[in-house]
Amino acid sequence: MEIAWEYHTGDFSDGSDGGQKTSFQATPILVEGVLYLSTPYGEVIALDPDTGEAIWTFKSGLDLSIRYSETASRGVSAWLDEKLGPGQTCRRRIFLATRDARLIALDAATGKPRQDFGRGGEVDLTEGIRKPKPGHYGVTSSPAVIGDLVVVGSAIADKVSAAGERGLVRAFDARTGKMHWQFDPIPRDASDPAWKTWEGNSAARTGAANVWAPISADPERNLVFVPTSSPSPDYYGGERPGSNSYADSVVALRGTTGEVAWHFQTVHHNL
Repeated sequence: MEIAWEYHTGDFSDGSDGGQKTSFQATPILVEGVLYLSTPYGEVIALDPDTGEAIWTFKSGLDLSIRYSETASRGVSAWLDEKLGPGQTCRRRIFLATRDARLIALDAATGKPRQDFGRGGEVDLTEGIRKPKPGHYGVTSSPAVIGDLVVVGSAIADKVSAAGERGLVRAFDARTGKMHWQFDPIPRDASDPAWKTWEGNSAARTGAANVWAPISADPERNLVFVPTSSPSPDYYGGERPGSNSYADSVVALRGTTGEVAWHFQTVHHNL
């Protein structure tokens, strides 16, 4: 077995230049004969899988003056617009979710932002979140695609406050960028069966329980599987007594509505 080719993104830092140390964690995807991947600094690269030559590159313009809790990107996702026929332009889109909380839609053929998606090709994911501090809220994993929806979680600095940012999972229209549904891993309504697992009304104040890891989807069953994490602050649970459902769980959501189909909590009241 021999190396056929190798490609150097150059988009990294080991910390020796004074920048924040990065970690390359992307899993490339192969779609219609093209290899797509992302870099820690939010660059998307399309490669010829036979030669390793770049077909196009896109730079998201990540603000490197901000100190992020983690600088990584685990990849991109692809979506096919089935309303368009074979050979029509912009039929395939590549989606990137960035560390500074943007969801970006690119034309798979050219790498150019789709201007009909969100505002100028991107959606601001901080909208509807509790005024996150720069670097404390963003996305490190690739979006999930189910039908005509793109689903994203978030990466949160969940060690700094009990009242952290909301760990919302949200689904956006793949064509327009309009939000279709959202799921909060912390129940905010007393009518939710999970509410009683948060004692002392703690669910009303606590944040996080966010989904930072990759999300998977089962289109045939209309399910999206989200792995939730610890509520904030993740090292102290005195202000959130109880087992804290739906945190630290595998939660299956209805792909079309975001409603909970079932959930399994792997750790009760995680610290």
